Amino acid sequence: MSNHSLDEIMAQAEADETNAAACALQPQPVETPPGCTPLSPNEVRRRIAACDAKSATDAAAGAAGVDAALAAVDVACGADTAKAAGGFAAVADAERNAATEREHAAASTCKDAADWLDEPDEQENPLINDLIEVGSLVAIVGPAKAAKSWLAEQLAVCIATGMDFFGQKVKRQRVYYANVEISARQFKKRLRSICERLGVAASDLRNWLFVENLRGHTATWKWCYDEAQRRKAEVVVLDPFYLLFRGCETNEADCQNAVEEMKKFLAAGFTLIIIFHAPKGYSGDRQIVDMISGSSVLVRFPENVIAILPHASDKTARVVDCSVLRDYPAPDPFTIRFDNGALVAAPEIPPVLKSGQRIFRTAEERAADKERREDAERGKLANCVKSILDGVGEKMLSVSELKDRLAARHFGKHKIEDYLRARLDGGELVKCEELTRDENGGVRRKPKRDGGKVFISTPERISAYLFTFNELQGITSQSSQSSH
Repeated sequence: MSNHSLDEIMAQAEADETNAAACALQPQPVETPPGCTPLSPNEVRRRIAACDAKSATDAAAGAAGVDAALAAVDVACGADTAKAAGGFAAVADAERNAATEREHAAASTCKDAADWLDEPDEQENPLINDLIEVGSLVAIVGPAKAAKSWLAEQLAVCIATGMDFFGQKVKRQRVYYANVEISARQFKKRLRSICERLGVAASDLRNWLFVENLRGHTATWKWCYDEAQRRKAEVVVLDPFYLLFRGCETNEADCQNAVEEMKKFLAAGFTLIIIFHAPKGYSGDRQIVDMISGSSVLVRFPENVIAILPHASDKTARVVDCSVLRDYPAPDPFTIRFDNGALVAAPEIPPVLKSGQRIFRTAEERAADKERREDAERGKLANCVKSILDGVGEKMLSVSELKDRLAARHFGKHKIEDYLRARLDGGELVKCEELTRDENGGVRRKPKRDGGKVFISTPERISAYLFTFNELQGITSQSSQSSH
């Protein structure tokens, strides 16, 4: 066993490792093949350096070649990818077109006319007999404050109860009414008065009439559509159009968008009733097809246009004109009026519309109209004269006093003078100077300088006045001359 310590052994091992590493770094002797000149150590080092440079150059060239090759591959792959993507897009377009074609074929209602005529005719399905077909679009139109909403509300009650609508049979259906214009309080008040007048109990409307008050809210077509679907309604009333419409009423594109919204209701099977406003001016001067304010697109689309218009003379009456109907013959216009909170038929009132046509009358018509007005004015004057003379009793009125009293009743000066002159010429009135007695008891005319007046009255009153002086025989001729 060695006597060396552990430290000595470890130091010797490290020295051996160092010497081995140094030997490895020294150039090793190379055996020269037969026939070759041995190379010196410096030549060996030079040749090794040259080989390293060439290897680096080849490596760089190789790297550039690899990059170019990869770029070429990327281009080729990109072209193939683009080509493949174009193919995929074409395939997708073809699939979409095929799906559209299948959908169109499924939804198409186009039929061969011969086959169609071989089928039995569809039965009529009136909502209101001879007026409104189920599933149609109805426009209720009229000027402001013409009772359009009142008529629509009463129509909704009649449909929800199956009650006759101005004498026409009604099919009972569930109604959704979107009230966007009138306050909830006022709408409820009207609904109550209509039901009381028609004898409808609140229980009769349960699950048949749904009212949504949207005044003050942003009402939309979709909201009303969804709510009508949720309530399982069959008839939808939208009151009014202008608060649902978004756009300009005179812009055809905007109005066409509104028509597309209406089509959604009709496609779902609803009977759609919309309240429209008429343009300003006399409604009686327009045709019904020109009544709806805005683009003509809004007029052409509805199957039914029901106009409610002011009456020519009766402020409580309205004229209903249903002359624009696509499914039924147009009925004659008729008159309705308010009666204890509801609208009722008024056949005793002729359906005459309030109109501005008087400005287009002929000269003869205007002259006849003037004569009628003057006759009416003379009739009023005659009644006032009679009233005044009867009011004074036996007292006599002078011409000036009578004129003053008539003027106080707002008759013109010239009208009064013309009237009195015509009545005096016709003998309906007589003038007489005021009489007085002289100192000897005789009867004489009182001079104007003494305040004498010229009385005017009917012949009977003048005769009675003269009799009071017991001088009828001697004065009659003179009073008659003075009257002219």
